[in-house]
Amino acid sequence: MIDDIVIILCLIIVKGLVTAASTSLTVLDLKKNKYSSDKNPDMEKLSKILSKSRQYTNTASVINALFGIIIGFILAFRTFGKVLQVLLSHLPNIPVVINEIIAAIIIILVTTYFFAMFSLLLPKTFANKYPVKIVLKLKGLLAFFSVICSPIVWLVDISSELCSKIFTKKSTDEGISEEEILMMVDASGEQGSIDEQEKEMINNIFDFDDKNVVDIATHRKDIVALPIDAEFDDIISLVKDLKYSRIPVYEEDIDNIIGILHIKDFMRYIILYGKDKFNLKKLLREPYFVPFTKKTNDLFKELQSKKIHMAVVADEYGGTAGIVTMEDLIEEVMGDIQDEYDDEEEPEIKTVSENVIKIEGSTDLEDVADELEIEMPVDEYDTLGGFIIGVLDRIPEPNEKGLKIEYKGYRFYVDKVEDNRIAQVTVLKLPDDEISKDNKN
Repeated sequence: MIDDIVIILCLIIVKGLVTAASTSLTVLDLKKNKYSSDKNPDMEKLSKILSKSRQYTNTASVINALFGIIIGFILAFRTFGKVLQVLLSHLPNIPVVINEIIAAIIIILVTTYFFAMFSLLLPKTFANKYPVKIVLKLKGLLAFFSVICSPIVWLVDISSELCSKIFTKKSTDEGISEEEILMMVDASGEQGSIDEQEKEMINNIFDFDDKNVVDIATHRKDIVALPIDAEFDDIISLVKDLKYSRIPVYEEDIDNIIGILHIKDFMRYIILYGKDKFNLKKLLREPYFVPFTKKTNDLFKELQSKKIHMAVVADEYGGTAGIVTMEDLIEEVMGDIQDEYDDEEEPEIKTVSENVIKIEGSTDLEDVADELEIEMPVDEYDTLGGFIIGVLDRIPEPNEKGLKIEYKGYRFYVDKVEDNRIAQVTVLKLPDDEISKDNKN
């Protein structure tokens, strides 16, 4: 039995080396630019090896399959019987069938461990870290097996191409689906090929065309706007304090936005004419209205083509639902963009201690669910504030600080209410003995 074990271990080691070499070739193929620098002294050798990359990887596949069959044969017809004999000699009162099952389980578990450890995990780990060194060290092994296995590799290559033409003929023009790309992005993120920021950006691109503009708009209650009869000094004060480049102007109320004031137009007017004959209405540019159901990617294309930087989002009744800027749209993909005039923003979700979190009421409920690692009704409510109002079935009064609800092991305290909205919430994680039965699930 010792000779069988030695043969199996040797095959596993060689199989591991072949796997490491094959994985290293794949890594180098994916990261050619990284290793193609003129400063890399091994580039000429690598180029020669990479030119035969397909041949070598196909050889590795054949070797892995062949060695797997040989190991399986030895285990099934030689080692299995010997292990069974040992078990039978020590367990005389157990039926033969049970002995066979025990022997099979032992062999499968031990072999799986060695296979996974020395033929897959370790080789691939080292290959991802040191692809150049491994390829250069094992190029002789690859070349040797490539020559020995060339007939069967050629046959497998021809067969795979034939099967590919037969079974993928109809789908060649379909391209790669969104789900497949996202799966590749996740896999690349786990392997370290792309960093977390790049992964998030790619995911944001695919989410971009699924969102309505109302989902990212500045809510009507948060819009900074001017009435059409605003005094000159009031406009100066607003421009000085907020440093916005564009300000909506309304007549009577925010639901009737009649124009957009561009600050550069305002400043040009001051320089040329002063404030004596100032007329706000003459400076306004026509507002660009979009329905709240418009997709963000469609609006982005429209604003680009029309060279517009701000759009007014109209609700189903023709009123103002919010304001969307080009910066809002770009931030949906790129993340938050701070310019020299932006104040340092407090994070929407701020960890106070291990069990206490401060969250703004306007935070997306989906982000809250991710942070707390619980399921929440994200299809029913958009924000944390909306969720709490829905549970309470009313809008809290400004003086009701400390009003609380419990949900799935957390207690939500209302800290601040402004303009009939919950502005700030404190979330406390409850110890197990304080969680009521109704809120465990």
